[in-house]
Amino acid sequence: MNTREIQSIVADRFDVPFSAMTDACRRRDYAEARFVAMRLCREFLGLSYPALGMRFGGRDHTSAWHGVRRAESLDDRGAADIIRNRLAALERA
Repeated sequence: MNTREIQSIVADRFDVPFSAMTDACRRRDYAEARFVAMRLCREFLGLSYPALGMRFGGRDHTSAWHGVRRAESLDDRGAADIIRNRLAALERA
């Protein structure tokens, strides 16, 4: 599993283009998908905040930190759990 795979799975699940993971667009649906992908990359890959920022469009570490924190608030909607289960299944395969 790598960053691009996680970004691709999240983009598919949120029905946003893959480019939403790295571009500067601030549309809510793009940003939420990006936040969830950041959190999952941190959780599954153990990436540091500076590394996350670089892999998500050259953002700085505070943007990555903010994205991970925002994704935690999105967990109430269950989207991250669905994606997390799909990633776990892919890792087992």
